[in-house]
Amino acid sequence: MCFVHAALPAEARVLKALDIDAICALHEEAGRLRLGLGTGGPWLRAHLDPDGVHYLVPDPASYYWPGNPDGKGGTIRWWQCTALLRMCDGEQVTGMIAVLPETFTALPSTLRRSEQLRLAHVARTTERDTYLWGRDHKADCSPQLCGYVPEVSDVPPPEIDEAAPRICTDVPQPRTRPPFTASGPAAGRRRE
Repeated sequence: MCFVHAALPAEARVLKALDIDAICALHEEAGRLRLGLGTGGPWLRAHLDPDGVHYLVPDPASYYWPGNPDGKGGTIRWWQCTALLRMCDGEQVTGMIAVLPETFTALPSTLRRSEQLRLAHVARTTERDTYLWGRDHKADCSPQLCGYVPEVSDVPPPEIDEAAPRICTDVPQPRTRPPFTASGPAAGRRRE
């Protein structure tokens, strides 16, 4: 199926440079409004370079195009944006975030057009995202290294009996197959 979309408005064809407070505020707004993309929380703030410049450009996929049905009886009223983020170790990765058009247009635009085009290309061609970076960083993550302290639950995890079989009754278990039987001259023989 091929979708034909109207071009994004001129105010959406701009790349914005943001500091850590601005990018985290956009993630908080996306989470608060339940837009579906970009709930970063304390983990993101702790792992972004606090002095780094982060970039944001509207870059909606065809299924997130503004005006498409949102699955709830309405239409998509936000712009899917690609964020080019500088992490605490200096690596640049991408992330996706939903931003309201009025919020995006209110952000200052300070970059020359040629620099915007170059950075938009970098953002669209960077394959490593925050998930992959976080997965690879997890083993080294500590409050001493990056300042992130995971939220601790008041309820301790259940004790695990290592000797107990690990069978979940809610998940269908594989069926055991009857022994192989054949007809003809090989009947009665079983393959090992």
